[in-house]
Amino acid sequence: MAELWGVVVIPDGQWTSGRIILKSGARLHLNDGAVLRFSGDIKDYQPAVLTRNEGYDVMSLGAMIYANGAENIGITGRGHIVGPSTDCEMYVKNRDYLVVEQCVDITKPISERLCDGLEGRPVLLWCSALRLPLTCTTSICTTAISRVRSKASA
Repeated sequence: MAELWGVVVIPDGQWTSGRIILKSGARLHLNDGAVLRFSGDIKDYQPAVLTRNEGYDVMSLGAMIYANGAENIGITGRGHIVGPSTDCEMYVKNRDYLVVEQCVDITKPISERLCDGLEGRPVLLWCSALRLPLTCTTSICTTAISRVRSKASA
């Protein structure tokens, strides 16, 4: 198992970010007064990463907080994590697709199953897109994760 080697501290205040990738041994800590808001802009989640949806592996935007194959990772603290509004760019581009088979040809190799929102390709999201520990071990989450808000002004 990987040793804990680094803690990224989000201090008190309002912060906006694109995708955060946790590597083995990393912990994201939000101080009590920290609010981490995630962008809804597709460019902030590039390049596409391995994502699993409905039992299929695809290359998509991943989650706001993403990890793949990591060990001993965590999200801690009393701060808040807030997802993008449902009227943002990535949610708008996602609305026409209900199942993964509508987005990509599942017979193609995984590297060609692109749902990254670029060059007219669709975006593949699901409600739990705030955090995605994919094939990870020993992951913890003790911070408050707020629901995705329905309007940017909410």
